[in-house]
Amino acid sequence: MYQVITRNGVFDFSSNLEQVGDWQDVLIVDIGRAADGRFGAWTGWNSAVPGAINQLGQMAEELTLTPDPQDRNVIHALLDLPPAARALPIFGPAAQLAFTIVNRDGDG
Repeated sequence: MYQVITRNGVFDFSSNLEQVGDWQDVLIVDIGRAADGRFGAWTGWNSAVPGAINQLGQMAEELTLTPDPQDRNVIHALLDLPPAARALPIFGPAAQLAFTIVNRDGDG
């Protein structure tokens, strides 16, 4: 997330601070089967991961998946942004990412 200052209705790039984001991160999502065989997804923010991503097992936070009541081939999920992002006025304390997962092989 970058913030660019405007002066007289024009972007002002005279400061090098425009090159430094107010917040940035990478969301890691593992998708697969849970121990009980059901479809699942697990998440983690890269900033909270110690070391190299490829050295990790499954992400720790299970994403709550909610079936769409109108279409059995669709699942929805919500994930809060990290506290640092939610502290920014552009996002606010209730900021979330919304996911819609569609079964491409589903029946219509």
